[in-house]
Amino acid sequence: MTNLDIEERQLFQELNEIAIEIEGKLDAEHPARDPSNHEHSNWCSEIHHPCELFLVYARRNWQQRDPMDIKGRYRVEDGSRWETIVRHDLEKIGFEVILNQKPVTWPKFQLSGKIDGNLVPPGSRKQYPFEIKLMGANLYGRIRKMRTGNELTKHPSYWINKIPSQLNSYFFCQSLPGGFVVIKTQGERMKILPTIMDYDLAEHDIGRLERVNDHVTKKTYPKRMKYDKNICPICDFHHICQPVPVADAVDASKIGIEILEKYWETRHSKKEHEHLKAQLIGTKSEPGAFYGKNLIIDDFEITSTTIFTKGEPQIRTKIEKMVEAPTPWD
Repeated sequence: MTNLDIEERQLFQELNEIAIEIEGKLDAEHPARDPSNHEHSNWCSEIHHPCELFLVYARRNWQQRDPMDIKGRYRVEDGSRWETIVRHDLEKIGFEVILNQKPVTWPKFQLSGKIDGNLVPPGSRKQYPFEIKLMGANLYGRIRKMRTGNELTKHPSYWINKIPSQLNSYFFCQSLPGGFVVIKTQGERMKILPTIMDYDLAEHDIGRLERVNDHVTKKTYPKRMKYDKNICPICDFHHICQPVPVADAVDASKIGIEILEKYWETRHSKKEHEHLKAQLIGTKSEPGAFYGKNLIIDDFEITSTTIFTKGEPQIRTKIEKMVEAPTPWD
């Protein structure tokens, strides 16, 4: 190895150490934050979340909410930076931005949030709430083809289809009939989507809020939502809920939900119950339909665990009917 090779390796090591130092210090500037106390209020940005149990956990178990990971904290910071840029660009062309990050509330439904701002056109006294969303280029490319923000309710991803509910709640909190969803991505002009007050959407979201508030008052929990591989694993309350994935390998229609119902109803009748148990669970040598599986079918949860008897693994499968979601620890 020549002296030049040695010098290059030493330089690379030096530069790499500096790079690692920079990245470490940047991460240290983004520490995890304690969860916000929302014991007394639902969030406007979350009211369209598909899982009502999540919404109840967010109220009753907010202290146990998983903190945002480091990638999420960087995304939030980038979003705040782009919101500042968007506001500046709007003001530069003569629009006034007021109520920047101001709290809004709807006390009747225990709802609160912070708006990105209200937009006031040049020479006008009217104001329109708006919500700014930073998106990746691919997602932006698809959404920019839409004509209105109301169309976002049709998007398959909940983190997109919840945007109209968030903005709609701001309309009702301020008694204003419409506003805008502003989407932005790197290197593209911002897309402005006109959005009007949606009474049907509000009725849907208010119904959910009333059920959530009732659970909070009664200190109860709703049932889990049907397992969703795109939502459940990344849920902030996954460690409390511990949802069971639905197994694709089992065709519930072939087994029949009525058999599960009968199995549950006859659990105190030994002879008939044992016959159904052999059919549904069975043994290692003669496994039933659910032997060794973990899944949810309708209101039934099938769980299997492995225990060791005299050093030999034994599978234990049980079938339970879910009356309500598991109660978290205090």
